[in-house]
Amino acid sequence: MLRTQEMDAKTETAAAKSAVTHEIYAIDETARLVEKIVGSLNRGDRVALLVFGKKLDRKGSTNEETAKSDEGRQVVAGLAQLYEEIEARGGNMNNLEVVLSGGHFHRYVLSGNSKNMTTEAVLMKRYLHELGVDPKNLVLEKKSYDTVTNILFSKPLIEKFGAKTVVVVSEEFMAQRAMETTERIMGNEISIYVKPVKLEINQAVKAYYMFKEWFVRRMVPILIATRRRENNMHEQKRRMQAVA
Repeated sequence: MLRTQEMDAKTETAAAKSAVTHEIYAIDETARLVEKIVGSLNRGDRVALLVFGKKLDRKGSTNEETAKSDEGRQVVAGLAQLYEEIEARGGNMNNLEVVLSGGHFHRYVLSGNSKNMTTEAVLMKRYLHELGVDPKNLVLEKKSYDTVTNILFSKPLIEKFGAKTVVVVSEEFMAQRAMETTERIMGNEISIYVKPVKLEINQAVKAYYMFKEWFVRRMVPILIATRRRENNMHEQKRRMQAVA
């Protein structure tokens, strides 16, 4: 009897793991993603929508109107659209959590010459409200300073909510990195989807982001690892020569 129970437990664990999926959706696949999220919510499974903070006012602008046209604003708009489509399709919003992650401080002009300091998470919340979206389960993560800490510091918030699926809403250029980093930190016990947001930006800015993602985010770690291997080989060779 005990053996049968152990086998049943192992079977249930294997089935749960097989149900875990990781996928990057194409920009035009929002409807398919919404259908999947709504299905999970209405089965009673909890889902977290996670958005990383981004500099909301390029070049350090203190003008909030300028900030609204920047990339960070567009990603928040993408989140708002996804949230509204889930709601419109009848998703159980009690099972949906929205995590706004961003701890970098920004100075902005609220009115006249009154300057205020706040975090990316707080600005994203304000932008959501401007778009008419006020999630029931909204959590702000205000300590992170890069993509890794976005996920690292958001993880306990997502786990506390009991989400079985996390959907990362990300700018189109960093979709692959967002998936890889989330997989590394969240592990294989939770389903991970990435919803890229197409940015309306000029070609020069687009080329910059593409170069940054490909070279800075991809090639630099490879170059560092190669240099470390070379240094280790030189050190081993030096030690061998010293012994000889």
